[in-house]
Amino acid sequence: MDPVDSNSTPASIRSEVDQEVRRLILLRRSGAEVLLLQHDSLCTLPSLIIPRYQRVAECVTLEVEKRFGISAYCLFSTAIPKRITASEGEADCCFYDVMACLEKDQLEPEECVWCSADPLAQGLLPEDTLEAVRSAINTMREYVNAPATGPFGRPGWLQDISGRAGKDIEPLGLRLSGQFKQFNSSPTFALVRFETDGPAIWLKAVGEPNIREFPITQAIAELFPKYAPAVISTMPECHGWLSPEIEGMELSQTRDPRHWESAAFALARLQIDSIGKQHVLLNAGARDLRAEVLVRVVEPFLLVMTQLMDEQLSVPPVRLTKAEISSLGGELQRAFSLLRDSGVPETLGHLDLGPGNIIASPEGCRFLDWAEAYVGFPFCSFEYLRRHFQRYLGMDRHLEVRLIAAYTKPWLAVAAPETIAIAQTLAPMLAVFFFAAGTDAWHDRDRLRDPKTAAYLRGLTRRLRREADELSSGRSRCLSL
Repeated sequence: MDPVDSNSTPASIRSEVDQEVRRLILLRRSGAEVLLLQHDSLCTLPSLIIPRYQRVAECVTLEVEKRFGISAYCLFSTAIPKRITASEGEADCCFYDVMACLEKDQLEPEECVWCSADPLAQGLLPEDTLEAVRSAINTMREYVNAPATGPFGRPGWLQDISGRAGKDIEPLGLRLSGQFKQFNSSPTFALVRFETDGPAIWLKAVGEPNIREFPITQAIAELFPKYAPAVISTMPECHGWLSPEIEGMELSQTRDPRHWESAAFALARLQIDSIGKQHVLLNAGARDLRAEVLVRVVEPFLLVMTQLMDEQLSVPPVRLTKAEISSLGGELQRAFSLLRDSGVPETLGHLDLGPGNIIASPEGCRFLDWAEAYVGFPFCSFEYLRRHFQRYLGMDRHLEVRLIAAYTKPWLAVAAPETIAIAQTLAPMLAVFFFAAGTDAWHDRDRLRDPKTAAYLRGLTRRLRREADELSSGRSRCLSL
């Protein structure tokens, strides 16, 4: 019996593209028992329907408390392929969320029973569900036995972190209230908001491939406290840190151009303040995207892109020829030469500068999530912000001129207007190249085998070709000061 069917979930709801079903492996007593729904002689796992494309941990924890009255937190999630059925026509997945109760002796909700997880009683669950539960519990026990491999994949981690956080915020005159909201569900990543009797605090912890964010965050908080969240304390064993909540709103939540202009101005000031601190940032783990480094990447990157184009099976989208890709090399070399001759300083940059990573407030703007910090051409970061501005506020030339003026105004104190004009002209093309060649995907053979990654890189290469054509023809989108 399918657990979803046992909960009488209408097929019309299950098929909605904006919803997905999650099976719950809800544990108590350090993983010794699992919660099951009783249905006559057979039991099933509880399941929930949550919005698709939302933070799973946040949705699931809220629904578990609402439906079962249980305060719980996520350990990890897993997806197991279902059988191919005639109605579906293709394989699908069942999603399982492994969770732990906050209370050791959590009572049984109505129509539920706590069952020993070691082993689960034979005959209580359908065989495929039973195998999924056994696999999840075995994985959980691996994290218990080797917590360094998955510090957030074991029961009890939230209580341990809460105890640590409570002590760390005492010098600030704060106490935890016991209320929390979890946003991430992963054995090696965590994002949790803890309420206090004052301002809330946030735990963020990172694993591979983003471990660099741990030392980078500390360095940026120390070097540029006006532009980044403070770090209250660190937890090196899980690459985590505590930060106070920043008052304000995400830039993604406002269409007021003044907030976007404030963010552009703050970005420029932050980058200018980072001049002379480049080696500190590089030593902390920022990506080295200085011109002297990237110019050596041009040829090998384009060689890989040529191979990916050769592997493209269908048209459209257009398949760039070897000659078209090769000509990009000359355009990029010329751009780096112009950049070097212009004297634009290389500064702190952000490859993931979306509006969700910027907090705007009357006191200024702060920038979050520095896993993709780099040292290199600063105007690329502004180019990413400008593209988001166009998507959020539309293609309004007057507003865009104001945004550019807000960013360039601080630069006039350290660079000549003609230098800034060159930087603006080069930014659209170089921003694409930084984004494509400045990260790890293009030289990771395993990731290149993923059709989605290959298609994405081909798309960036086509975009790079278009930007190079506009630059060479003198029709750059750069707006005048």
